[in-house]
Amino acid sequence: MKHRIIRTTLFLGLLAAVSLTAKAADDVVIARFDASMVTGAAADNPYYPFAADAVFDDSRNATASIVKQDDGTLVSGDFGTPIIRNRKDNAVVSGLNGLFQNGYHTADIAWQYQFSTIGFVSATFQFGMVAKNAATKKWKAQWSADGTTFADLGESWMLTAETLKEVSLTLPAGAIGKDVVYIRIMGVGKELTDLLGEYTEDPFTAGTSAEGLKYCKNSESQVGNVTVLGTPEPDITLTVPAKSYATYILDQRLKLHANNASGVQLLTVTDVTGESVTTAAVTVAEASQPLLIYNDTETTQTVKLVKAYTEAEGPETFSGFKGTLTEAKMEASSFAMDYYICNGKAFARVRETGTIAANRCWLELTKSASAPQLRNISAATTSLRESVKRSHENINDDYYNLQGQRIAQPAKGICIVNGRKVVIK
Repeated sequence: MKHRIIRTTLFLGLLAAVSLTAKAADDVVIARFDASMVTGAAADNPYYPFAADAVFDDSRNATASIVKQDDGTLVSGDFGTPIIRNRKDNAVVSGLNGLFQNGYHTADIAWQYQFSTIGFVSATFQFGMVAKNAATKKWKAQWSADGTTFADLGESWMLTAETLKEVSLTLPAGAIGKDVVYIRIMGVGKELTDLLGEYTEDPFTAGTSAEGLKYCKNSESQVGNVTVLGTPEPDITLTVPAKSYATYILDQRLKLHANNASGVQLLTVTDVTGESVTTAAVTVAEASQPLLIYNDTETTQTVKLVKAYTEAEGPETFSGFKGTLTEAKMEASSFAMDYYICNGKAFARVRETGTIAANRCWLELTKSASAPQLRNISAATTSLRESVKRSHENINDDYYNLQGQRIAQPAKGICIVNGRKVVIK
């Protein structure tokens, strides 16, 4: 029997073409506040600060409230005057839905919105507002990444009594990719919407609120229809042929995009015992967790991975399943260690030193003295139709003589290849 030797050029970034620079999608809603979920007075309300009515995902931590300008403490109002209400009816003008207040001096308080911009490359904060009576005429916005130190955001604006003012503010680079961003909208100075110039007699004499703020009978203002829009980070895409595997690793949490074809699976290696490798499904991969992506369909799939911002959910990865974030040197297998890369259908043993592409993974196994040439790795999971094999397909085999000594490829004779006697003619 003639033993066939197949020689190929070692290329370790096989089969999975990755794109990290895809065209950004249209802006999507990061958070929206329009009083469509919870309405009512803020005082003694267990839902205040009010949660956003719509969010991009469940990790936005998005709420709306009114706070003191001087120290940021929460202002809740009362059930009469002063009052803070989340309103979805006609307050000052028709169609403006959101946080309404009456009684406070708006140069003492600020509408505060918080949300996360993690996973976005840009964001805008859009809203409408209206005021009348003793509400402040001049307004401005500020932003903060820590809730303590605030900086002005955009230009200030003036309000005309009972006239809707629409504002759009672009968040600066420092507010992008943050766990929490704070936006404040606040009155400035003493000039009031229905009074000319600076008032000569202080109208805020009706009393003092529980927060220690003076109030009047009529100082109505509302910020509503608040929408935070953002451009998401581009998806990570991998082209995976039918019934094939790709490997991937990133220093951020990952999950499969919801729009992937049925049959696309996110996996990791959990154990290698003897000739078998055990894999298990991953819902949310931990940062820098080596992964297998399996396309269990009949056609090539463009598989999408997205960065995840919830807790990791999935099994622990086998210690011998490794990955690299950057292009790196790949050592050849030796007498002590075996290295295997995934070629889509199998884990193939690395025979020569080469270069492995960025974001790729491999198996790294201590060679067993009793079984130095393990031939197959079959998946132990029942969720896979095709097995993952560690094989010598498309690589050079190692040869041993009958005394167990490693030898060069013989021209003819009997030798040991992959633990079996082979006759080369």
